[in-house]
Amino acid sequence: MILEEIDRVKYQGRIAQCAQFLVDNQCQNGQWAYGTPTPAAMETPTTSGSKDVASGGGVREFGAGEKKEKPKVTRKINLRQTRTGPAEGDNSNSQYAALGLRACHDAGIVIPKGLFRLAKQGLEASQHKDDPKSAAKGVESGTTGGTPRGWCYDQSADHPAYGSMTAGAVGSLAIYDHLLGADWKKTTALKDGLAWMGA
Repeated sequence: MILEEIDRVKYQGRIAQCAQFLVDNQCQNGQWAYGTPTPAAMETPTTSGSKDVASGGGVREFGAGEKKEKPKVTRKINLRQTRTGPAEGDNSNSQYAALGLRACHDAGIVIPKGLFRLAKQGLEASQHKDDPKSAAKGVESGTTGGTPRGWCYDQSADHPAYGSMTAGAVGSLAIYDHLLGADWKKTTALKDGLAWMGA
């Protein structure tokens, strides 16, 4: 994310290596764990498009004055998954993976769409089925039209839903919908998460 913010063209190759790490460490259930090094993440990425791209300037200080326009990405780097991670991960690592994948996408890294669909399914599967506390209070779901349901760190039924994991999951679902070209307002799990936060 930092490299994409500083100069996504200049650092595109390194961003692609970071993306390869994420692609190769996605768990079988769609989540992420901490991950392990992947040899493919150290290879020189395959590119397509123009090779001569100006970066548009140097590094700017965070919070300093006018906003720097990011350089236009004209070269794409295509990735493929070379392995899968363990059986399951957790919602904390998974939200960071979503943020990283969004930055990689914005830097012109082409990631297989199936990865986004599996990640979305993993989040939907780890959402609590209901929230007795919200239901008992008779809380209205607000404008989202959802049923209050949140997330915790992992899929354990022993852990109640809480704010940071629910916010991370909602944000991650919105990212995946964006990357898949879908309308987040039609994603039930996302609407339910917003309703949980509102409740």
